[in-house]
Amino acid sequence: MNCGACTKAIDNDSVFCRFCGTPVDGFSEDKILPTLFAQITDELRSRRQAEYVYTGAALGSFGAVAWGVAALVAAARPSSPKYWLFQPPIVAALGSLVVAVAVIFKICADHGNYAKLMTELGKYSKRVAAVFHVDYLSKDLTEAKAGPGYRSSIYIVIAGALLAIAFSLSVWWTSR
Repeated sequence: MNCGACTKAIDNDSVFCRFCGTPVDGFSEDKILPTLFAQITDELRSRRQAEYVYTGAALGSFGAVAWGVAALVAAARPSSPKYWLFQPPIVAALGSLVVAVAVIFKICADHGNYAKLMTELGKYSKRVAAVFHVDYLSKDLTEAKAGPGYRSSIYIVIAGALLAIAFSLSVWWTSR
């Protein structure tokens, strides 16, 4: 299919030409608005998915910490630091705590941005519906808001951090 304005090839499922922005022939206003809002909603949802990457990275780092602590303690360390705070298991436990707090702050900040964007989407959807006198926009658009799903990612990060910290401290305690 070609665009009527710039005659470049466009995808069959596109609403607008990606080159000139002209609406594709065959799409009327009642089809363009819901499609546009669906694309915006999909974009917002993709921003929300980053928390899963942070959670996975944090859990991977906690596993690496536990593995490293076990390897360090298993090796004979005749010259280990005398002050308890500088022992590798203690440093690993503190590092796990710092990483967990940083990841939780990042997840909360991203969720806050996502919640603001979803609220704005709801406001704009209501305005568009009023201006164009449309009543077919779904409640997902007109009453858009962010849900509490980000909390489960936070719980997973906390659980992983607690396990890494407990493991590190148990290794420190038994190696004294």
